[in-house]
Amino acid sequence: MKKDFKFSVVIVTYNRLELLKECLENVINQNKKFDEIIIINNCSTDGTDKYLSKIKDDCDILNIYTTEKNIGGAGGFSLGVTKVDNNMDYVLLIDDDAMLDPCFLKNIYDEIEESIFAYSGPVLVNGNVDTSHRRNLVNSILMQKKDVKIDEYSSSSFLYDLSTFCGLMVSTEVIHKIGLPLKEYFIWYDDTEYSMRVIKYTKIKNVNSAIIYHKTTIDENKRLNWKSYYGYRNAIDMGKRHSRFALIYTSYRYIYHLYRWIYYKVKSFRKSENQAYFIFCSRLNLDVIKDSKAHRLGINKYYYPGKVVE
Repeated sequence: MKKDFKFSVVIVTYNRLELLKECLENVINQNKKFDEIIIINNCSTDGTDKYLSKIKDDCDILNIYTTEKNIGGAGGFSLGVTKVDNNMDYVLLIDDDAMLDPCFLKNIYDEIEESIFAYSGPVLVNGNVDTSHRRNLVNSILMQKKDVKIDEYSSSSFLYDLSTFCGLMVSTEVIHKIGLPLKEYFIWYDDTEYSMRVIKYTKIKNVNSAIIYHKTTIDENKRLNWKSYYGYRNAIDMGKRHSRFALIYTSYRYIYHLYRWIYYKVKSFRKSENQAYFIFCSRLNLDVIKDSKAHRLGINKYYYPGKVVE
């Protein structure tokens, strides 16, 4: 007979009240109930605090923590994991835009096995699987990654290496061994770096019936914004932590793309109708190089939510 595991969920939210309401409703209304719900309110200014205060008395497993400032997704998950009750067996990590199918937890529970200590489900955006959330290491020395092939989602489950925090569930036993997500990353690559530590002890099992509906928009233009600074900087730092060869490879690839980008932009600079964007991107890239060289992590005040150059 399978053990009756206890499950906690950590939800990180920032200024997306309507999404949070839906996310929380889906968590509460699972066919198999969570034993603990932890919400990290990243100092939201849209009425989130009032809403959470109002509903707290109606849900005795709900624990709310409001930060004094926005500490980012990475800081939120790191803080949230520290608040998990010692009696929990598994912790699910999600943002406020992750909507769990009603059978998500039940289907995960049914697939838990003795030799696997981390689980997830498919991430769907507008009805289609977003394969970028579940990846494999194709070269561990250079830390080259590749999305799990779409064909794998036709089976009942598959094993893989790297997950985003859009529905990663990890056993507390493994968490005690690997520690917390890196709050210093602020956003981006905190989940990939955490997965690098998870797979030292277990593969991650994706249960294809445990669906997560991700209410996000995909930027087809792929323009740089304030978040890009953290993505580039943290990718380089992850190379430092996990592979010297990966550090060299990641840094070389980044610098190559940087100078290639600058070359073509300089050629068209005089003709450009968006010189402010070019200047912003140039500064961002140079700051990544400077801060990576100085081993500087944490929040850079120039790259912060709302810093958008159109």
